[in-house]
Amino acid sequence: RQELLDKLERSLKEETYKLSPLHQFKVYEPKERVIHCPPFYPDKVLHHCLMNVVKHLFYSKFTHDTFNCIEGRGIITAKNKIESIIRAHPDWYVYLSDVHHYYPSIKHSILKQQLRRVIKCKKTIALFDAIIDNHWDSIDEDGEKRGIAIGIYPDQVLANLHLTPHDHRVKEELHAEYIRFMDNEAYFGTKEDCKRYAEFDKKEKEALGLQLNKDARIVPVRCGFDLIGYVFYPTHTRLRKRIKLNMKRRAKQLERQHVSDETYKQQMASFYGWCKHANCRHLMKTIMKDKLELFTQKDMEAKRLSDFRNKKWFGMDHDRFVSTFIYNDRRLYENDFTVLEMEEHTFRGKKGIVVHLQIDGEDYYTITTSGSLVERFPRAWESVGNEPFIARLQMQQSQSDMNHKYPILV
Repeated sequence: RQELLDKLERSLKEETYKLSPLHQFKVYEPKERVIHCPPFYPDKVLHHCLMNVVKHLFYSKFTHDTFNCIEGRGIITAKNKIESIIRAHPDWYVYLSDVHHYYPSIKHSILKQQLRRVIKCKKTIALFDAIIDNHWDSIDEDGEKRGIAIGIYPDQVLANLHLTPHDHRVKEELHAEYIRFMDNEAYFGTKEDCKRYAEFDKKEKEALGLQLNKDARIVPVRCGFDLIGYVFYPTHTRLRKRIKLNMKRRAKQLERQHVSDETYKQQMASFYGWCKHANCRHLMKTIMKDKLELFTQKDMEAKRLSDFRNKKWFGMDHDRFVSTFIYNDRRLYENDFTVLEMEEHTFRGKKGIVVHLQIDGEDYYTITTSGSLVERFPRAWESVGNEPFIARLQMQQSQSDMNHKYPILV
């Protein structure tokens, strides 16, 4: 391995490195696409090393309204921003647009021009130029190459960079509430604003040699709109119909095959990931049925007291095992328990409590750093004069996030 890496380093220093031909294959979900990929070595190694060095330069050019192929700004971050906009303005409209065959339509000359605004090192520019020129889909009437590969890491970031000047004009000239997820765009505002945004967007795309899809439209937010896999309403968020159907088919297929719980969880994990960020609790119960517990129930974690600063709480022996997942123990939700003793401590820089409980006469010790419990246990303990009291845990819906619940003491 070291010999191969040394050889790659020498060829880069001597500027003799040549990219390998790409191989291609098709994917059919979420729609049919042709993917062009480099061989694993050495091109993929070079691509990742190159991006590790310069990606912060690209990220610094992106606006906060740009998502996809940016660390920390994926589908869920975009979804949360959309929800915050439409829930604050349920009477607004949204203008939705996306580019027809975006990757195959990108002009190499325009992309290279954008690249040179970010990077000034000639050797680095030469590497990126070679990556861009290694694939093209068509040549237009002026003899200019169009199209970049979908399956190459640098090309994904470059495709995002291609529309970055457009993002800045939207924010600085239009002052619009706006998000862009690669070539999918959503502009929010009044009906008149959205008409103005539509005209602006069409001119911008024509200037870049891109063509908008025919389904670009203006719709009232209250009627719901489909974007990035979800259907958004001011009051709730649903899953896209096609994803729901695929989820249902996969679940039935796995049931017929009588697969193990571990295999079921692996095969359905991506669908559970889609559902848990939307208002899909009933959908998950309907499709997964009793298998839903594989995702919602976590194993109780037990640790030795000696793992926590070698302290003897309540005179317990260091080898005593205690629970550190109090909010997953169903017994504390389904039965009354007695709080006998409680102490506050800090665990790895986080405020927490150690509690000695009793359930049906059985001693139970737990450590928790749950914010709601850390606040409520001491308050309850103080209100009864630091004496034992009877309580039960209950899950409460968060007012700020409809997808989140937290435990409280009752």
